[in-house]
Amino acid sequence: MNSAEGPFRSFIYSLFDGPVSQRVLEEKPDKGNCRFAIQQYFKETRGIYLSHSEIVLPYARNNSRGTFIENNQVDSNEFFSGLQEGDIIYAEKLRDSHGKKIKSGKEKFETEYERLVHLHLAVYVGLPTDEILAFFSGDEIDRDKPAIWHSTFIARGTALWSVEKFRHYYKPESAMRMAI
Repeated sequence: MNSAEGPFRSFIYSLFDGPVSQRVLEEKPDKGNCRFAIQQYFKETRGIYLSHSEIVLPYARNNSRGTFIENNQVDSNEFFSGLQEGDIIYAEKLRDSHGKKIKSGKEKFETEYERLVHLHLAVYVGLPTDEILAFFSGDEIDRDKPAIWHSTFIARGTALWSVEKFRHYYKPESAMRMAI
């Protein structure tokens, strides 16, 4: 991880720290979750604050700032190939930090509402540019493969992962493209 300022500023993972208020976001906390990572990314790259209701499902479906892209593909490579830089990915966690399969979906949550609220969020960054890679140590990511940036307990904080690594731990369900 790094301590540089910008959209990919690193922080320690903390389950209950996100989403945050605009005031807290501007204080640049040193810990947060995947929702906080989304807020930080959009604040730094587009200069906007996204609230809880604009990024957390099911509330975000009513977000007038974004369009949803469903993953109806059997092969999620097709889903990822249609994404653009800055798309917010909603995914179900499949494995724990040791790579072991975990209960998910209806096995874990009693209601669809509960399942949606607990989906993991990440930002699709596409092929990492030199500008993006400057935030990370040299061997963290393959520059020739599309990447995802997020905050996860698995990495103990923020991480830039290849799509393949992300798919090992998470099942992408949908994405939201912000119209900003």
